[in-house]
Amino acid sequence: MRLTSQVRYAVLAVLDMAYHETGAPHQAKTISSRQEIPPRYLEQIFQRLVRGGILRSKRGPRGGYTLSRPPARVTIGDIVRATEGSVEALVGGSNGGPPRGAAAGPARGNEEIWGVVVARVADALESLTIEELVHVAERLGIEREAAGNMYFI
Repeated sequence: MRLTSQVRYAVLAVLDMAYHETGAPHQAKTISSRQEIPPRYLEQIFQRLVRGGILRSKRGPRGGYTLSRPPARVTIGDIVRATEGSVEALVGGSNGGPPRGAAAGPARGNEEIWGVVVARVADALESLTIEELVHVAERLGIEREAAGNMYFI
């Protein structure tokens, strides 16, 4: 299984938002810069995440994006569904069946066996939360941005 760049960027962006949480909306350009994600592509991903109920958007000069629920309640499966449609489609192709090139025809049980594989991968993605990834980033010592802007007079 290979995750699409859209899924990888979406996970990185949501993780970035949770890791650098300050209470203020996050600017797409800031996340784009920190994670080296093309800004236009990130905006497209954010629109999918908003439609998927993972992010909220706020317009205006102090606008941006916020998580719609706590990081402990956002799973990688949620992000996959918001960006790709379903975990099964990502793992098993568009119909959720065995990948192209898998034995077909007289090979018995392929659909059922592949169904077990897809279910296990889906379970793994549903059990991994953004909060867990935040803890991994903390253990790795990834630097956080200072909270808020500092002004010197």
